[in-house]
Amino acid sequence: MHIGGSGTTEQMAAKVKAVFTAIKNSRGHDPAAFPGDSVVNTIDLKLLDGIVGAKGEMSKGVYKYTIGRPDVSLKEHGVTVSSFLGFNTWAAWQGTADHAAVAGDFTMLEDEMAPVIKALIENGIEVVAVHNHMVHEQPRIFFLHYWAVGNAEQLAKGLKAALDQTGKKTNTMKMGM
Repeated sequence: MHIGGSGTTEQMAAKVKAVFTAIKNSRGHDPAAFPGDSVVNTIDLKLLDGIVGAKGEMSKGVYKYTIGRPDVSLKEHGVTVSSFLGFNTWAAWQGTADHAAVAGDFTMLEDEMAPVIKALIENGIEVVAVHNHMVHEQPRIFFLHYWAVGNAEQLAKGLKAALDQTGKKTNTMKMGM
């Protein structure tokens, strides 16, 4: 779920609290009160880090990369949007070397969209959604959700191929579909 708004800190806090209260009331119980299940993850994380070119974080058996876009100065209604506010690409991994699952979200400039999609598809990673979260952002940003199951090393190479399509000063490659 994505939320957004503007106002004073107090106004925004009250609005976010109302959303969280509605979610809590609809659940009927607090999921944090139950022990987290243990996800099997025996993927060689150093191998993944070396391929992706970043270091992830492990939480409850899921290894997650969060990769910001410091190359882009994003503003929405004149307000800076940072990696902390969701302007990032991420990938979550679990499984084994031969049977890994990866799912995540790409943050892309308009001209990066086609090359990223092409790189993912060519590497067996399924694109499941392309959308935008903002209306008046500058520059124009698109988000892409993806997932795949397969050999961890091959999936990491596919993810890296797509990552390499972002952060370029110019991007003239167009996708032919």
